[in-house]
Amino acid sequence: MTPSPPSEVPHPQPRKRRKIALACDQCRLRKSRCDGVKPVCGECSHRRQQRNPCRYNLEHQKDPERDKYVDTLLARIQHLEEEAALLKANARHPLASEPDQTNRGISEAKTSTQFFTAAHDDDPALLSVDAMGANSIMSQDGLDDTRYYGSSSAVALMQHVYSTINDGLLTTPTPDGSQAHSKPSPSKPKLMSSQDLQAAKLVSRSVMDKTLNCYWEKIYHLYPFLHKPSFMAAYLKLWEPDPSEGANHVSSRGLGGSSTYGHRSAVFHCALNLMLALATQFMDLPLDIRQSLERVFADKAKSLCQVDLFDDGSLAVIQTLLLMTQFLQSTPHPNRCWNCLGIACRMAQALGLYIENPRTTDTLSLLDVELRRRAWHSCVMLDAVVGMTLGRPLILHRYRSLPLPHLLSDEQLYCQNVPVDPPGPIFIHFFIQSLQLYQILADILARLYEGDPAATHESGNTARPDTFAHLDFVLEYDDKITAFESQIPPHLYWKDRQSLPPKVLAVNMFEQQSSVLLVRYLHLRVLLYRPVFTNFCQHVRRHNVFAARSEQPLPRASDISLKVSLPLAIACVESSILLIEQVHLRATSSATGAWWYNLFYARTAGMVILLSMVCEPVVTSITLARLQQAWSTCQTALASMQKFSGAVGRCLQGLENLHEHILAFLERDELRSKDTDLSTTIPSGAVGPSDQSQSGPWDTAFIPLPTDIFGDPDDFDWPGPEVSFLDDVFAFPELHVS
Repeated sequence: MTPSPPSEVPHPQPRKRRKIALACDQCRLRKSRCDGVKPVCGECSHRRQQRNPCRYNLEHQKDPERDKYVDTLLARIQHLEEEAALLKANARHPLASEPDQTNRGISEAKTSTQFFTAAHDDDPALLSVDAMGANSIMSQDGLDDTRYYGSSSAVALMQHVYSTINDGLLTTPTPDGSQAHSKPSPSKPKLMSSQDLQAAKLVSRSVMDKTLNCYWEKIYHLYPFLHKPSFMAAYLKLWEPDPSEGANHVSSRGLGGSSTYGHRSAVFHCALNLMLALATQFMDLPLDIRQSLERVFADKAKSLCQVDLFDDGSLAVIQTLLLMTQFLQSTPHPNRCWNCLGIACRMAQALGLYIENPRTTDTLSLLDVELRRRAWHSCVMLDAVVGMTLGRPLILHRYRSLPLPHLLSDEQLYCQNVPVDPPGPIFIHFFIQSLQLYQILADILARLYEGDPAATHESGNTARPDTFAHLDFVLEYDDKITAFESQIPPHLYWKDRQSLPPKVLAVNMFEQQSSVLLVRYLHLRVLLYRPVFTNFCQHVRRHNVFAARSEQPLPRASDISLKVSLPLAIACVESSILLIEQVHLRATSSATGAWWYNLFYARTAGMVILLSMVCEPVVTSITLARLQQAWSTCQTALASMQKFSGAVGRCLQGLENLHEHILAFLERDELRSKDTDLSTTIPSGAVGPSDQSQSGPWDTAFIPLPTDIFGDPDDFDWPGPEVSFLDDVFAFPELHVS
């Protein structure tokens, strides 16, 4: 019997490895079982000595989109936790150094992601004195403040109280009864907003270096508001991977001179972008590219200039506002320029920059004293300039007691004592000369151009121009301008430059300064003589109209007044011709100032030339051919400057419209003269009654200038007096004689 085959015993199927949704990278490499526990799985926790940590790759997850979203949330939480930690650290150490910088980049440019500082709204130093000048901290410790409070303020009264109850040992009032404090009031740093951080991003370093160098070469030695070594030391820290917060060689209260206003501060970045925006105006670039670059820097500066900066009335903020005023002069926003300068002047007064006594100077370094002087006198200078261009009253005209800055280079300001004046020429000479020139300008504006509107309104008309008032003032200040010219240093005096040593003559900076000083000098003479010139033109036109109408004789000015006024009127035109020639010679060269000043000078001088064409005594003295040549030169100069701004072309078009207006007037005037001569040869009976009733051509007055003759009045800061003084010469509504 054959054995039956053995029955097949079923073998159990091998159990498949249970799949899990997630395994770490290390378990996948080892092909070992992973329980997917986070942050460290069970397998990796038993292998604590392994070199590679347990981690999970997003690519192996079942739901990548969900996990990416979770990862984003985790990163956001981590970022917020880091910011909270930094806030706590800053609260414990307000002036401690910030953490290391992270990647900085816009293309090759590096973006600073460190936290920048600004003044806290709840800073006790800011809250110690309220807006009504009262001190809320009723103790002598709460009275220390770098800001200035005059003798009428409650703070000064509190100082007197403490001085009295402490037998006068606490403090010594200043001569005017005010209190000048010496302790600095450090402002607590706070984190800038994300908008401020975005505005503080740096563009390419190569672009910034080139543009900033243009500022130092073309603008700084004309307007030394800052201390270049301090500012550059802070600027270079922007590009260091781990900049230290150590003090500069000598600490100062200006831009870049301390950690409060150093490379991490909003004030510093605002000033830096303003300097770069100004520098683009002097760069040899196509107009569209230059305007785009300017707009980038200007927008950054605008974003960083927040209202809370005004709480911190510091020297650095004043310097920044002066830079902003300079930049706004090139824009079609005259009110912004005017208001910005007004804030700077108010801050300078609040800091007491116009007061200097042993108590304040003994507690400040030479650098701080000189920066305070530079800032104050820059406010006074721009006050005169902006008041002149906009035809508005001066703010700081009567403040003359503060000494001018010393003739010291920026490097010499590091000394502890005032060094001996340098034997050779330095850049600060020009600044001192400009300050002296603008003091004369302020006097002229205050005396000749700032009438009393209330008195004029009450009387119903202005003073009769034939009186030729202020001739004594004009002659006095003509002598002052001549005296100023006689003391100009040789390296700046345009008539002596050719005799300078070759080493000095080759300095481009001195050539530019000399050129700018010359046009300022010539324009000052035009401004001094212009009221006499316009009054003389009015007198001539009035006399001609009265003579043509055969009416009663015009009330004449005295013969002496006329004899004195004619040479002054001619001097105004001669100075205008020289000013136009100088602008034409330098406007497109490297030895010139800002284009908007050249535009202002050429525009004013051009209007004087055009007006002189209708004044017969002036034409006889200067000749019509020379006046026409000067007008042609003015057109050429303005045409060459159109590459700087579209405002130049609109100004040129306005002057050309005015020229056509004047030519039409001269044609009517010539026709009137011919008809007058003809009427003397025709018997009166030959003219019919209807003809006699018709007015002669001389009854057609000068057509008033349209208000838009120079384009949109809001397009550029064209001052009202510049537009209207021609109408004042030719419009005679008061000529009706009873």
